[in-house]
Amino acid sequence: MMKKMGANSYSTRRNSKKEEDIEEDIMFNQEIKEKFIMLQENIDTQIVYRSVLSSCYDFEKELNKDVYEFNISEMRILFKKFDANSYNSIRHKTSIIYNYMKFIYEDGITTKPPMHFFRGREALEQFVNKVDKIQKYITKDNLYIDIHNILVNAQDEAIFVLLFEGFKNLEEISNLVKKDISVESQTVRINSGKSPRTIKVSKQAMYVIEEAMNEDVYVKNNGVFEEMPLYPEALLEDTPYIIKPTRAKNKTEYQCTSNRIRQRFDKTKRILDLHLVTPKSIWESGIYEFVKDINGLLSMAECEIVNNRFAIVERAVEKEDVYTIRKKVAELKKYLDVKTNE
Repeated sequence: MMKKMGANSYSTRRNSKKEEDIEEDIMFNQEIKEKFIMLQENIDTQIVYRSVLSSCYDFEKELNKDVYEFNISEMRILFKKFDANSYNSIRHKTSIIYNYMKFIYEDGITTKPPMHFFRGREALEQFVNKVDKIQKYITKDNLYIDIHNILVNAQDEAIFVLLFEGFKNLEEISNLVKKDISVESQTVRINSGKSPRTIKVSKQAMYVIEEAMNEDVYVKNNGVFEEMPLYPEALLEDTPYIIKPTRAKNKTEYQCTSNRIRQRFDKTKRILDLHLVTPKSIWESGIYEFVKDINGLLSMAECEIVNNRFAIVERAVEKEDVYTIRKKVAELKKYLDVKTNE
């Protein structure tokens, strides 16, 4: 089940007082962590580091101490809270924590040298979430009723919608611009990547896309705060892109990178209590919705229709590609047909 927002949240999308402010993550010992993050030369790396360190905030606040002060038992609880759905995910997050602890030691903030709490694949795999993978997927009703009713920002909802409707990854979403949208014909042109294509989307999808296209204010944390911040909203840049960066005080960014969009996606899925969903699983959910009523093996023509929308193979379908598309569809139907009818 999906969480409904509390009474103190923003209940409708709106443009109210607009304050110039940067989209930011709350971190325990914000100044120290920002100093560490800014040592990373690549802006995308900074975004990833900030996202991981901000995800520690709630537990740090609960214990009233920085993650570098955690003992082994507290670190074990934190790693479980990461809700990692793969070994690579937990390995990546724990390596960032270790690098932060190393920075703290080298900067003289602590005399305690950093240590690898859990070394090696076997030790880290205990923190990979093993729950039923059905929770990775969403239905059309989940998307256009439950998620739509919860999210304040069309910008956040559009990421989920575009993946479900046929965008294969966040890079394709990052490069989507207004001229690629035809509201009248309900079509969207995907120009980036190896598979340029035009897809016809649902009326619900076009409504969300049009809202995101016209949105100029971003409500932080979906409008839910323990204490109301000075600036609960941030202006969005006036850009040709559908997914827009928030306006910063000292710099101008006209395009959200795929890493920035991933950061928003991860925040949004935590708000929705959909901890196991990934961009890929939302895309696969869309494939299943598209083919679930087709009985038997897909014909060559049906494979072409599916591929023209979802780019399962990133080229025009040839005879040898039919097996790949059929296999992908069969795997999803074999699993999800049973689960959705239980």
